[in-house]
Amino acid sequence: MLVELALFALALVLGVAAAVLGRAKPPALDTARLWRTCQSALLWGLEEQRGGAVQAWSSSVSRDILYHPAQRQAWRKLERPEDVEIPVPSLQGERALVEDLARLEPGPARLERLFRDTALKGALLDDPRLLGEAYDPAEWLGHGSDWEGLATWAEPVRAALERRLAHHRFVVLAADDATEAARALVAELDVECAASLLAMEAEWEGAEGASSLALSLQALAPQAADRLLLVAVGSAGSLLMAALSMAPALRDRVMGVLLDGCPLEGLEIDQDGWDTELRRSTPYCLLARVDMQAWPPGDGVTPWSSQRYDEPPVPPSGRRPVAVVDLGAAPADRAAVDAQAYGRSLLLLFAFLLGRGVAEL
Repeated sequence: MLVELALFALALVLGVAAAVLGRAKPPALDTARLWRTCQSALLWGLEEQRGGAVQAWSSSVSRDILYHPAQRQAWRKLERPEDVEIPVPSLQGERALVEDLARLEPGPARLERLFRDTALKGALLDDPRLLGEAYDPAEWLGHGSDWEGLATWAEPVRAALERRLAHHRFVVLAADDATEAARALVAELDVECAASLLAMEAEWEGAEGASSLALSLQALAPQAADRLLLVAVGSAGSLLMAALSMAPALRDRVMGVLLDGCPLEGLEIDQDGWDTELRRSTPYCLLARVDMQAWPPGDGVTPWSSQRYDEPPVPPSGRRPVAVVDLGAAPADRAAVDAQAYGRSLLLLFAFLLGRGVAEL
């Protein structure tokens, strides 16, 4: 009898151990994945509010969110997968993805393989609570925030955003090629916090134009304690970066930047030249715009590889004022993406970056 009980206990322990060891390990915290998961949850909440079905939510996620869990350096994997050296440790499914891309002819079929395979469903349509504690909204928004509250835009989430973004002003910058999309984004951001649209003047070109832009931005944050969160849409991005490069006082007021589909080829940045008065890292988020039918991959005008730049090396001083956060890609047609979900997701993105910092990203 004692032998049987001992064997039973041993079998129970082994069974529990096997279950624990066999359980999928939650993915490491990744800003691009967190942001896409927030977008998916917000789309679910909006569909629920509109009385839509699960199928409508699934379709909108698959259509409007371009994401793959192994998408790091995706522009290289798409253009020349045979030359990609996969870092160690590799991401789940990364080797299979690169091998599949290499077997396909260069063209839209590679984009379909990257963004439309079953990995998208597993990454964005599953219960986000399976991602683990690192992704839990309570970890970066505070007590009372959870995935359901985030999706339905519940009061605890709104209150957390109000606390986190207090004294910050969003400024959306756009030239003629994206003014309409920028205006819609400002309307969504302004519901929750202060937001302004700054349209690029036609004569703002070169060093003089960058200086004029820097002065216009500083006028929106006249006090040293004022804080700006900048979103540049389309061709406004290169002029914004030129303005930031020549205006240390402006950089001191900028807490985060998103470059949304901006041509950035030839952009030169070094950590020492972009320093801030206080020792901190400012997140510079890169979001490429991609047309699923365009080749080389990009928005049909600017390749993906030209909508980004590498983070400059950290100098011996150890100061890292520029922290590049690669958010991957989004559909080239900005009007096709739900404006409310996109605007709210940007609020959550910057709240996360302000709350957690970028040291670990």
